[in-house]
This record gives sequence, structure tokens and C-alpha cells, in this order.
Amino acid sequence: PPAPPPPSPAPAPSVDPGPGAGVGALTIPEIPGGPIPRARPGPEGPGAGGQGPAKEASAECYEDHRGRDYRGFVNVTAQGVPCQRWDVDEPHLSHFKPRDYPDKGLGSHNLCRAPGPYSYCAWCYTTDPAKEWDCCAVGLPAERCVWPPLPPPPPAPLPW
Repeated sequence: PPAPPPPSPAPAPSVDPGPGAGVGALTIPEIPGGPIPRARPGPEGPGAGGQGPAKEASAECYEDHRGRDYRGFVNVTAQGVPCQRWDVDEPHLSHFKPRDYPDKGLGSHNLCRAPGPYSYCAWCYTTDPAKEWDCCAVGLPAERCVWPPLPPPPPAPLPW
């Protein structure tokens, strides 16, 4: 597979080492208008100050600190530039085609994703001809996304 686009000279998100086994949290740059809303908090945990380690799952809930499992609906960069569709090569040639990465959440849309093995943030190609790609402000990952149980299947039809 092709390598991801090279980093741009714009300020990139940094990794904050934080507590734990050396795994950091992505620090998202400030954007005008404030942060993108995240999933609602899940059950409160002891000593969590009102927000437990789990989040009620929604499309905006993701766990990977590099955003590789992000499947939300943010479609602008952290700088507010609209994203280019993944299946379109204008204004930038896309090295990540939906047909080549079927399990990475790409498609006929312009939503932020992290499809490459070297992605360090959810990102997109931009519609600005002068800026090929940029990271998106998708919020911080949850420690754990809690998905609601699936509804029971419908009853089988009666054999009359």
C-alpha cells in the first residue's frame, strides 16, 4: 500500500505521554468556535468526577489514540477547511481509495478517517489546493466505547 501523505509544515497534533504504559493521548489543536461535541458520558466510575472511563457509544466514540477506529461525522480539518471526498481526485490525488481500503471507513463521502498504517490522527484531504491534507478535530478517544445491546430478532413467520 502507498505511504500516507507526508506531514505538512502546519502545526501538527502532539502526543502527550500521560500516565500509564507510555501510550499518550492525542492533543488536538484549538479551532475557532470550540471543540467538536463528543459522545455523552457513560456510567460514572469511582473517583471519575462525574465522568467514568466508559462512554456511551455513538458514531463519534472511538478508542484508538491515533483515530484508526474513528467512524464519526466530522468533515472539516482542525483549521476549518472542508474535506475532499475520498473517491475524488480533485483538488488532490487520493492515495487511499475506498475500493483499496474497504475496512477503513472510506467511501463516497468526505468524513475524516485514519486509513493508513502510519496515520497519527483522523485526517482528510482538503478542498484547499494549497493544503493537501490535515488532521481533524474529532475529540479525544474514549477509554472504552459501550455499545447498546442489539434488539432481539423479529419472530419467525407462522407456517400457514
